[in-house]
Amino acid sequence: MARNPVKPLQIPLPVNGETQEVPAPEGFANIVENFDVSGGTLRSALSPGIPVYEGRDISGFVPAGDSCIICDEGRIKFINGVTGETFDGPFVGEDSTLDYAKYNDAVYFATKAGLYQLSAGVIRPAGVQRPPRFPAVLGGPTLVAVSLVDSQGVESGAVPVGTAKLGDTITIPQVPAGHEMVVYVTDKSEVYREVGRGVTGDTIVLSEGDGAECQTLHMDVFPAVDFVTWRGGRLYAAAGNVVYVSAPFNPSLRDVRYGHFEFSGNIRFLKYLGRGVLVGDDNGIWYLSDADNPSISYISSNVVPRFGAVHVDLSKFPPGQIKDSGVGVVVLTEVGHVLFTPSLQVIRLTQGNVRMKLPLEARTFYVDNNNSRRVVSALDAEISEVLIGGQS
Repeated sequence: MARNPVKPLQIPLPVNGETQEVPAPEGFANIVENFDVSGGTLRSALSPGIPVYEGRDISGFVPAGDSCIICDEGRIKFINGVTGETFDGPFVGEDSTLDYAKYNDAVYFATKAGLYQLSAGVIRPAGVQRPPRFPAVLGGPTLVAVSLVDSQGVESGAVPVGTAKLGDTITIPQVPAGHEMVVYVTDKSEVYREVGRGVTGDTIVLSEGDGAECQTLHMDVFPAVDFVTWRGGRLYAAAGNVVYVSAPFNPSLRDVRYGHFEFSGNIRFLKYLGRGVLVGDDNGIWYLSDADNPSISYISSNVVPRFGAVHVDLSKFPPGQIKDSGVGVVVLTEVGHVLFTPSLQVIRLTQGNVRMKLPLEARTFYVDNNNSRRVVSALDAEISEVLIGGQS
């Protein structure tokens, strides 16, 4: 892998809702200062005037401890914050946002090539692509479906491939290296059950299905997405005006029939909140409740830029200021920063009569250090901040 020396990089930003323990906060303040935000330079939110990685077209980054993952000209790069070395990863498409969410022990991030994940130090696509259909229509009363399983035991969505008779033989077509094809047939209850698995060229005799029941029928990996978050054992990801939802406790697969919600405008941000997900689109801010019993509520007409929202631990606000607990979402709007709490209270944080002309896109972060806590929104050539507590 290519290695290019760069200056050491540390990103002092939390992963969705995780914060450092610091002294009790004190009061609010508002700060606006101008500086040039170069499109090809990755900067620390605490030291915005210091370039730390000079790229050509950085479209997103993911904090990873003292290091980070970025997308520069469509290619994933891992930057070691201790040594300053960079490691080239896969090409995932220009303008990949790398919006990210931490789920269990992995970090999932959005790209133009679909959802990717960082797990155990390895960057790879989230999930396994479904196998291509192949002509297994032999004729008969038994339905046949196939899926792929990788070396980690991750299974793709299962694809129906036709009908056959018990006793017929199927030859496994070309499958990717390191994968096996799983063959299912329907039993007397028309439930797909495994009858065998193999690699390219292997043959499977279709016996009466008495193996494990297929769990991935009608499922597939996420398409190209721009936003991702999680809630209640599911991943949520969005592109265009559609929010896609994973199967329960299976973050890599979604039901292609029912696992999505269409909104009236293109999605601008996606953040978990309470028992559901806060969604910003071209027409305002919505609340998508628990995916198991879904409903969509329109809660604000505020216009928001893309990526203008961030999670904030409500315990970091001054005592008594917020009558709610848990993790809230601070959103940059045309009237400044607005807080949405898990009980759907809406609290304006920016003081004074502020009206902002917002760009289509901004980046909002929560920064927590020993001197202050603040929400920082980077616009085209301006920084808008609201101080949550501590010294300015």
